Amino acid sequence: MSDKALEKRNEQSPTVETQADNEVVFTPGIDIREGDDSITLIVDMPGTDGSSVDVTVEKNTLTIEGTPSLEVPEGYELVNREYNIGKYRRDFTLSNDVDADKITAKSSNGVLRVVIPKREERKARKIKIA
Repeated sequence: MSDKALEKRNEQSPTVETQADNEVVFTPGIDIREGDDSITLIVDMPGTDGSSVDVTVEKNTLTIEGTPSLEVPEGYELVNREYNIGKYRRDFTLSNDVDADKITAKSSNGVLRVVIPKREERKARKIKIA
């Protein structure tokens, strides 16, 4: 494809923290895999589950947000934390090559998988020679 089907809108490193409204916001690490029929995002958001993650599409922007759980398991006491806690957020610009109405997402063990199908008319196809 000459057009990028998905463009990163936030060019920060996954380890960079930013402040937004006195809140720490992390840019999660993401693997992007492109197949013939879809683009798949694998988003690393430790401490989150399906109920604490939001994936939204507004106009041509895909936004991924998540809030990790701060709970200490029952019977345990937090004695030390060597990392900051904050929200995760990542934005992408979608091209016209994808079908935003058919995006699906699934979260498991702090990893979010977002599947972005390509439009039928944009998929590569082989032309039969007569």
